[in-house]
Amino acid sequence: MAKPPSREVKPAIAGIDGLLKQFRVRYSEALSAVEGMHEKACDAGIGWPQWCWLPMAAFHTLAISYGGNPATEVGRSAALALWELGRGVYVPDTAVAEVAYKSLRHAATAGAVDWHRVPLPPLESWAGRLPEWCCYLALPPELADLDVPVDVFRPRGVYVNLESDANTGRSELRLLLDTDGTWDGFVPIPVYLDRPTLGAAIADMSAVSDAAAAGAYGVDLRTADGPSTVVSMRGLVVWMVLPFVLALIDPDARHADFERPGDAPVSAQPGHNGRLRPAKSTRTWRITYRTPGRHLRSI
Repeated sequence: MAKPPSREVKPAIAGIDGLLKQFRVRYSEALSAVEGMHEKACDAGIGWPQWCWLPMAAFHTLAISYGGNPATEVGRSAALALWELGRGVYVPDTAVAEVAYKSLRHAATAGAVDWHRVPLPPLESWAGRLPEWCCYLALPPELADLDVPVDVFRPRGVYVNLESDANTGRSELRLLLDTDGTWDGFVPIPVYLDRPTLGAAIADMSAVSDAAAAGAYGVDLRTADGPSTVVSMRGLVVWMVLPFVLALIDPDARHADFERPGDAPVSAQPGHNGRLRPAKSTRTWRITYRTPGRHLRSI
């Protein structure tokens, strides 16, 4: 098990902005299109929770209109469109990283990691707590040295947002893993927040995915079966990043701009014309703790 970083490493913003450029090439008018869908849905009286800017069903329509494969493109396009609103990159400081590493070390010392038993914070812990509609969380490079019993990919960062399924009403923590800085390297993973453990949530993800592959979209499946071996690989990766993701919603966490420490992130709000204005540039925020001691943990 690697030691936590001894100093903060500000991520390469150019690489993260490069992912946004790839998104804009594929979906040149994406933000205008989904804003139009947002307005039409509101005018038609279609509602959804305030903590979700727009359900991903709209991005399913967007992917089809641009000729993309919804199975692979919806999770990617939804996260990038929401992230463009604020363009915040969040970096855990050394104290925050240490809390996350302690959580991982505690579970990894026994050899086989019982990641499927990890309790999930319920929706109430997440709703209204993310600093932006979608955050890019930069993960410490030392995460690559984490000693786990199987070989899994180690993401460089992860886009984090909340989803309210338009078909089932289920709440999801949406994670889009950035594995190598390319569009094809994105790995979207939904984590159902109405399930008590990470294993149950990942098993549901697998069941819903299998149903969609068979042509049954928008079904509400809650399986009693455990996650398969293949799906367990994704569950193990979520287990690795979850302690860092929790720092985004920790009540004792503070988010300070690297260049202007007195600033605080604010979710994008409509302008005078009612339209959301995407951020003009990417900002980097340091995640720190106001006080030492116990903090929100997944393990």
